Amino acid sequence: MPVLVINIFFDLETPPNDIADKNPVILDLGGNFIHNCQTFDLANIKNFHLLYESALKEFTDIISNLSNYKFGNKHIRNFKFLDFPIYWLTDISIKHSHRHWFINLLLIRKIIKEQPLILKKYSAVTVLTKRNTPIVKLFLNDLLFNIDINFGFVFTEKMQNKYIYFKLIRGIISNSFQILKQKKDITKEKKSGFLIVFSNKQTNYTYSFFQNINKLAENCGKTFYGTPYFSFFDYSNVDNLRVAYSKLSFAELLKVAFHMLLTRSKIYLIKSHKNNTTALYRYLLKNELLSVFNNKIAFFYMYYGLIKLSKTITEKTKVFYEDEFYETGRIISKAFSTNKYTETYGIQHAVITKEHTVYNISDIEVTNSLNSDKMPIPDKFIVWGEYFKTIFLENNSLDEKFIIPAGNLSYIKSTKKIGFQSKKASKILYCLTTKNIFLKELSIIQNLSFSGNCFEISIRFHPLWKFDINFLNKKLNNAVFSISEELNIEDAILNSDIVITGAHSTAFIDALVYKKPVLRLIIKSDSIPDNLSGVYNCRNNKDFRNNLKHITENFDKKNKIQNELLNLDETIWKQLICE
Repeated sequence: MPVLVINIFFDLETPPNDIADKNPVILDLGGNFIHNCQTFDLANIKNFHLLYESALKEFTDIISNLSNYKFGNKHIRNFKFLDFPIYWLTDISIKHSHRHWFINLLLIRKIIKEQPLILKKYSAVTVLTKRNTPIVKLFLNDLLFNIDINFGFVFTEKMQNKYIYFKLIRGIISNSFQILKQKKDITKEKKSGFLIVFSNKQTNYTYSFFQNINKLAENCGKTFYGTPYFSFFDYSNVDNLRVAYSKLSFAELLKVAFHMLLTRSKIYLIKSHKNNTTALYRYLLKNELLSVFNNKIAFFYMYYGLIKLSKTITEKTKVFYEDEFYETGRIISKAFSTNKYTETYGIQHAVITKEHTVYNISDIEVTNSLNSDKMPIPDKFIVWGEYFKTIFLENNSLDEKFIIPAGNLSYIKSTKKIGFQSKKASKILYCLTTKNIFLKELSIIQNLSFSGNCFEISIRFHPLWKFDINFLNKKLNNAVFSISEELNIEDAILNSDIVITGAHSTAFIDALVYKKPVLRLIIKSDSIPDNLSGVYNCRNNKDFRNNLKHITENFDKKNKIQNELLNLDETIWKQLICE
């Protein structure tokens, strides 16, 4: 009987050598392993999507409550850099189900608890864990012990405390050097109209989106400014962009470093024990707070610079930005929150579903527990349509007026490009997302086994993930395909007849805008309705084949696709920008 190895971490790529040599079966919830071992197929777990949905709910509920955690008499939101609670920069507080391993721990616990017999076919179970995550052993130890099976926990890394301060000091020096290289500081210039704050994702979509806003602003006679999230953001690809940021002096850089080190020292001194669940949450949260200083110190400089910039604004100004509930958005919301002249607008940047847990914002998080320590959110949140407004408000009691279903300007402008439509389905575009998701999608598309003389298959890389072509060839068993070379995804979609994409990719929205039928590959759970016009949800290979056959047989009716998710009228955007 084989050994089952369970991995819950997103940043592990290979099992330890002594385990890999045993040729185990890998239950890889992290999904990043590059290995030749046999993989445990999650599709074999009965009602897996229900277990996943339950784990997601437990994940968001626990994290929401942890935002009110107290270390003795010290509230977790009371550890601050200046007036910004450090907790709101932690990965766990972002609640992204593809960024934090805790969701996978809850999921594997549910699987074992509900269906313990799936482990009986293995001679032993090995759980991979890390030195700084003892909560893994606590959550799984009793469950595995009661199943009467040989089990153990294997550490995948050594303690990393040795070089933490060296890494922190190096980060401070690196960020300071980048900021000192700035050649322009316009905080003393007169600014009017409104301010655009850039995304830190330098993609063609980002440039197009803000160019569209710029054009509307010019038509209204408004002044347009772009402010990089970070002072060393490359904005050279945006035409005629006026840049607004505050250059920090050497003394201010020292002040940022001092407050950063002071706050970290206070967190480091928190006493943490590991003898029960409550203490383990304490240990987990302490490590989450400390990890901000290991990986995210640029945000401290960004926050200080935006506060300085905010103080220079003395007339009505609107601030628009993406990543509204991620670290960057929270920094911006907080930096401008005390300026009576500014009004902040977060802009939906991706598909919102019940599974996109970043948007599962609870009342606990957006309510003050102290004075001004609630999760920083925009004054208003712009979404792509009424459907996304409804999904977002299901998790909280925020006022409906907080949400503005203005639509997405890029999609609104794109509708004018719909031109020639093929009469026969012959070209398929497969839009990839991340490596771990692609590996899980293979069981649905069956190695592109539908390819052949009937279809020309084109594969498009995600802009933030570049795959190795040899890796694709190997995983797709040398299926015949080409690589999409179009600069913009909209051109790639316009050149195709059918689009295949992951369930949580915005590419399916792009496809609908251009009236292209789209096959969505669902690997876990999904809340997008099955009856949307032009959308075909595929949970297994049978779904995929049946839906593909239906599309090709009814392809002449595809122009009847109606977009039921998006507002494609720019009226509200004109009002927001011009008033």
